[in-house]
Amino acid sequence: MPLGPSPALLNSLAFIRRGILLEALAALLAFLSLDPPLMPLALAAVALSAAAMPSMAQGFSGLTRAGMERAARAGRAGAILMPIPILGLAGVAAVGLAIYRMGE
Repeated sequence: MPLGPSPALLNSLAFIRRGILLEALAALLAFLSLDPPLMPLALAAVALSAAAMPSMAQGFSGLTRAGMERAARAGRAGAILMPIPILGLAGVAAVGLAIYRMGE
């Protein structure tokens, strides 16, 4: 019996990592868009955040198959909320909770 995480879990974590990196880039663009001449970057930030959502949702759905249902539910909810400008903070908190639950 091989030691370590299953290939399905590693694949899910790769999708989650990709989504988190895209969300971090979107947050950087959103911060830069606070400067009035760079305001069009806000649209790019929302678009990038929306592009990260399917990757994160797919990754958290894969956690269900790996036996981490509680983390998967919180993560999928957070991934859906992240692209929405005001509710994005709640999405970040839900994804953080999901990552914490993966370690339990």
